This record gives sequence, structure tokens and C-alpha cells, in this order.
Amino acid sequence: MRLIACAGLLALALAGCATTEGVGFSGPQWVVTQQRDAFNDSVTKMVTFGDYSTSSGIITRNFRYYPFVGTYNGELFVGLRSGGKQPIPTGTVQIRVDDQPAWTITPSDTPLYLLPPTNQAAAAAVPGASPELNAQVKALTEQSLQQVARSMSPFTAVTGDKAKQLVGQMLSGKRIIFRVVGVNQSASTAGQAEIDQSFINGVQSLGLNI
Repeated sequence: MRLIACAGLLALALAGCATTEGVGFSGPQWVVTQQRDAFNDSVTKMVTFGDYSTSSGIITRNFRYYPFVGTYNGELFVGLRSGGKQPIPTGTVQIRVDDQPAWTITPSDTPLYLLPPTNQAAAAAVPGASPELNAQVKALTEQSLQQVARSMSPFTAVTGDKAKQLVGQMLSGKRIIFRVVGVNQSASTAGQAEIDQSFINGVQSLGLNI
């Protein structure tokens, strides 16, 4: 399975090369970014925030983390990302809305389109092996590459029903708290974000039915 090189494009866009709405702020204010892949025309939209905004995009800082809600070709995803010009892996994260139970999101939840690109050397065929065995070797190689990519991704996100439930809580909530719970992460791994009208407007602009 091909890993789409989308995470690198998103990280660049969120560092200051995306089209945004609500520019000019200093401090958390939710904005909408959009990125179209030049090779497969896939469209990724994201509602998130940074520390500052410029005419060309939002600015984030190294070793800081930012919640987001987005869509990839219409599919909903929600999670946490790392900021700065050289984002670091996020690993396992927790997100909580108001006094609701916390949600834990792991790298294994992260969809393939948010993973960084990997060198995908084809698995060598086992001499004299059956086609079935060689197919198993290929599948294991692809699975290993995906695990490596997930462990290195600056995005941790979830899709499906879990994402819909979490975003539903966000839309009716007042505050999001979040933290990175992986091993060997920066000491400053916790944060919070107020849910205001700019967030609600941003999520509504994604055209979701939640």
C-alpha cells in the first residue's frame, strides 16, 4: 500500500504556506487551512490554530502541540500535531473536552494520508518460495514500513465514529485540554484551547454532518 506524502506538505503549510481565514491574530484563534496535493489532487482541509498568523499562513513553535479537526477528500479526522519548522513525532496523545472522559489516540489510529513519506524498497522474493509465502513477506514488509511511518508522524489522529463523537463534544464544549503521553517527549507536552465561534465556524466550513 502506497503511503501518501501528505504529512510533510501539511507541516509546511501549517508553518506558513497555507491559505487561511482569520489572519492577523496573535495567540490561539482557530483558522481554516487547505492543501491540494499536486500529484493526486487530494484535498486536505484543517481547522487548527498557531501562535501567530501572517498573510501567508499560521506560525507554530517547536516542541508545542496543537489540536486540529480536518478532512481528507471529505473523510473526517481529529487529533493533535506538533509545531515548528521541524515537527517532531507526537506519539500517543490524550484529548479531553470540558468534564467529558478523556480520549486516547494512538499512532495506530492515524490514517495513512497523515503519515510522512517512507523509502519503500520492494521486498525481495524468497528463492524457491511459493507465491503465497512471498505475498506474506510483502505484506509484512509493508506493515513494518507503516509502523515506522506512524511512529515518526508529527500528526496523531483518529477517523470514523470515534472522530465524530469527539468533534461533537468539541462543538458543544467550551475548552479542550490535551497532552502527549508518549515516552521521551518534551517536558512541555500539555496545553489547552478555548472553543469559540472561530472554531465552530471553521468546522462548519468543512461541510461535515455531525
